[in-house]
Amino acid sequence: MDSMRFLAKDPERRSKWIASIKRARSRRNQTEPWEPTNNGFRLCCDHFISEKKSDNPLSPDYVPSIFNHVPSQEKRKRRMRPDLISVLKNITSRLDSGVPPRSNSVNVMRESVLESAFRAFRRPRFSPDHRLNVVFVDVDGTTEGAVDDGGPSREFLRLLVMAIKDSMYFTGPEDKKNVSLISRALDSGEYKYIGEMLAFAIVHGGIRPSFFSERLYCMLAHCPTPPIKIEEVDDMEIREKLQRINDAETLLDAREALLEASGIFSLLGCPGFLHTLDQRQALVEEAARTYIEGRTHKAVEQLEAGLQQFGIAEAIAKHPEVMKPLFVGGPKGVDMEDLQNLFTVTFSEPGSNRRRHENQAFMFWKDWLLEVDEGTRPVTLQQILTFASGVDTIPLLGFPYPPQLEFLHGDNDSRRVFPEANTCQVVLRLPLHTSYDNFIHFMESGILQSPTFGVI
Repeated sequence: MDSMRFLAKDPERRSKWIASIKRARSRRNQTEPWEPTNNGFRLCCDHFISEKKSDNPLSPDYVPSIFNHVPSQEKRKRRMRPDLISVLKNITSRLDSGVPPRSNSVNVMRESVLESAFRAFRRPRFSPDHRLNVVFVDVDGTTEGAVDDGGPSREFLRLLVMAIKDSMYFTGPEDKKNVSLISRALDSGEYKYIGEMLAFAIVHGGIRPSFFSERLYCMLAHCPTPPIKIEEVDDMEIREKLQRINDAETLLDAREALLEASGIFSLLGCPGFLHTLDQRQALVEEAARTYIEGRTHKAVEQLEAGLQQFGIAEAIAKHPEVMKPLFVGGPKGVDMEDLQNLFTVTFSEPGSNRRRHENQAFMFWKDWLLEVDEGTRPVTLQQILTFASGVDTIPLLGFPYPPQLEFLHGDNDSRRVFPEANTCQVVLRLPLHTSYDNFIHFMESGILQSPTFGVI
């Protein structure tokens, strides 16, 4: 039977493997955690759901999970459970790859991405099964001239998810957002459109809206929600009054604080009397949960209705743990090795002068990525990927075309000193410079001065 070496080079993944394996404790000390030997520990492939490990952090086989201590019925359930990639492939297989209708055209300025999206998604003939046709317009009304063969759409959808995250429809910490209640938005069905936009971004752009709180995701998945925290209440006045009740040290103080907050408790429909001091925490938690979950219930229902687009909401309800990485946990950063391995390099004939210049530029490229990864340069790996592709993370299903790394040749009169990119076909073109300092100067200047697209 096949086996594989223990992943000792990745400390975080190693610790997850050790925690999952649950080996027998040392015979000498039953409380001592088991550690693998350093001479090449190997794990049988039968401990993985698909009988082979996966290097995709979103796959259930990123960490072994099948062991003797797992009941046979649970093993069978796990082997039948689809992974996230399989679910998304099944959804995208039903899309229409033909020419998008005119109703899917989006004219957009980066300062008002969400407004442009609402105009498009509200059109009666808007077709979610077709891709978009996005044209970016600058503040002077001039179009950027890019023909949308995928790059502008990916860029638009990335900016759209960011705009939704920072919009009035959500509240809370950066990557742990709950739904906020906007009455007029609820009355006009805007939360449903927000759900449709997020579903569209997932399916057509491979973009993860991973800013949901655990609570919001559980509400969408119809699972029990986690314990409530007063800090989740976004209204400062209500939060302070609840905190005062919670911090009361005597029953008299608690009743006085409750009396001060009686109007809030009445609006929330929560009981407004304390028989004992010990009841205060449960009363505060009930009020906070009603404020965060109860009053936003209709808005969450609308959001869920929008996520029914492409069957995303159905998949959440059916496979909550599988779909969870799409919505919870914050953005996944770009790994330097993933970025290096993403591109296939197009070299000239070995031994030629062109190849010699390309080899030097490629060496500069790899050294520069090392510095960027260390955080010592003014750009990030995400910005480099965005410049080349329009998105700041590698889509779950990859790009429609194999990304290419090319080189910008030319004579002295036509030499191009800045990097260029075709975001539709994901082609990054490196300039040729004789010194490393010039190479990184023009690479960083070109990326930082770009509106987020490379030159098409």
